[in-house]
Amino acid sequence: IRGVKSIWAAHDLRDVLVDQDIKIISFDHWQPELDEALSCLPEADLFPHELFRTLMMMAEPKKRRILLITKRGVPIGLVGLRNRRGYWEPVTHWIVPGVLFPIQEGCLECILTEVLPSLGIEIQIGWWRWEMPPPLNKYAWGLSSSPTFQMHLSEDVEEYWRSTRNMKNIRQYRNRCRQFTLEVNKPGDAEWVLKNNEEKLLPAGLAEIPDLAEKIAVSRYLEDRNLYYTLSLRDGDRRVAGATLIKHGNDAVAHTFYRDHQYNWHGVGTRLVELSFHWAKEMGFRRMDVGGSFEYKHKWAPEEGRKWAFEICPWPLYVKNWILRMGRRGWDRISHRASSAV
Repeated sequence: IRGVKSIWAAHDLRDVLVDQDIKIISFDHWQPELDEALSCLPEADLFPHELFRTLMMMAEPKKRRILLITKRGVPIGLVGLRNRRGYWEPVTHWIVPGVLFPIQEGCLECILTEVLPSLGIEIQIGWWRWEMPPPLNKYAWGLSSSPTFQMHLSEDVEEYWRSTRNMKNIRQYRNRCRQFTLEVNKPGDAEWVLKNNEEKLLPAGLAEIPDLAEKIAVSRYLEDRNLYYTLSLRDGDRRVAGATLIKHGNDAVAHTFYRDHQYNWHGVGTRLVELSFHWAKEMGFRRMDVGGSFEYKHKWAPEEGRKWAFEICPWPLYVKNWILRMGRRGWDRISHRASSAV
């Protein structure tokens, strides 16, 4: 079949791919066979097959991998990978919670611990809002875990904020933001938040944001289905802060945040976070998940849940990449000291 090549070979994968009934077929372009395979796989509410297909077709051919996984000829998964920052990652990486790619129920562990290591590439995995820790084996490296913070909205949120000494700041910034208004899902707001937040975090040496177009595509798709919300705080017609939220189950999940630093004195960030809690409660959400990574979040919600990040990679390649990274860091230190001396 044109555009299709088998990359499964028992003698090459004997030390990784234990189940010899499993085959991996790589597609250079989207083919009708992939739609047929998707029809056999379950859909996640936040990640229907249409959205998966859209994201994979958006990617440049040289920076994507579409892999059909079968067992005894039956599809058990359709893996979509993107090379965004010099390494591979699921197309959903830190964009859509609780899903990596379309996978048959009960086959996730096999794909993570056997199939992905057999590809011979380094794959970054973000494990976010899953009900269980990630299944790991000897091909998983660099595991890190951090708490996430969630508030049950049936509880008295202000009582919790008083217990963390957050209420004083909240009251102060309420007063300073009295003239500002809250808007929900105004046209262009999601794109404004995503673009500004990504530009703020753009690493040195990158001319463009690798996954911005995909994030915007996801926001538009899910917003049309009442699964994605953008809350913006405005000074007249000017946006001064914005937050995007994803509906995952019956939880409002904080996704992306940005504030105009010219309004730092007003505390627009604090004010918008407070308003997000009240809005989520009025909308009937069960919990507000403010995520993790930053210690200040415990002031908004108690610790409940964890997220993980790790790499899947055959050990020879991991060691090689580790040596190269250490070499680059050493060279960067030498270059920095030399330029400082000059």
